[in-house]
This record gives sequence, structure tokens and C-alpha cells, in this order.
Amino acid sequence: MTRSIIDHAEQAAEGARMRQFLEIDRRGGMHPAVDALVRRPAERSEAKVREFLRIDREEARRDE
Repeated sequence: MTRSIIDHAEQAAEGARMRQFLEIDRRGGMHPAVDALVRRPAERSEAKVREFLRIDREEARRDE
């Protein structure tokens, strides 16, 4: 059986297209929404900190 027109062994064209797309995308920089999330201070509620410390103490007791 012979290959059809759409069957290609090489994918060089797709790689070049992907490189061009990534180059254009990287030139745009970070999206403003992502930038805002990165700059937002990490909020730690008191309950989360308390739970973390409880787990940490239990692990410390097991290690003794």
C-alpha cells in the first residue's frame, strides 16, 4: 500500500511552526492576570498554620 498525500514521515514543518509560535508568544511577556497572581502575597489563614504545626509535631514525635 502506498502512502497518501497527507502521510509524511518528516515533521520539520510542524517544528518550525511551533518555534515561530513560541517566539511570538514569549515576546508578549507574562499575561497581566498571571503577573497579578504571582505578585499577590500568600495568604495563610490561622487554621491552616495550626493544622500544619499539628502535623509537623506528630511527625517529629514519630522520628524520636
